[in-house]
Amino acid sequence: NKPVEKLGGLCYKHYWQKRRKIDPVYCRYNQFKGNAKKRGKEFTITLEEFRKFCQRTGYLIVKGRRGKNATIDRRCNAHGYHIWNIQISLN
Repeated sequence: NKPVEKLGGLCYKHYWQKRRKIDPVYCRYNQFKGNAKKRGKEFTITLEEFRKFCQRTGYLIVKGRRGKNATIDRRCNAHGYHIWNIQISLN
C-alpha cells in the first residue's frame, strides 16, 4: 500500500495499528458505528458517551480473543443503538 499524506505518511493498515495503540476507545467506537451503519441500524451514541460507557463497564479491559470476549448488545432489538439501549455481554 502506498503511504497517504492525510494519514501521516502511513498506509491505511499501519495508520489504524498506530491509532489503536494511542486511543483504543476511538478505534472500537469507529468499528462499532461502521458495523451499525452496514446493518442499517440507527446509531445515536457519541464518542464521549461511549468513552463513559467503556469506563463504567470496563468494556475494553475484558475485550480480547480468548477468555472473556465482551460484546455490546442492544437491550431491545426494536430500537437502534442508543446509549440507553446498549449493554455489555460476556460470551
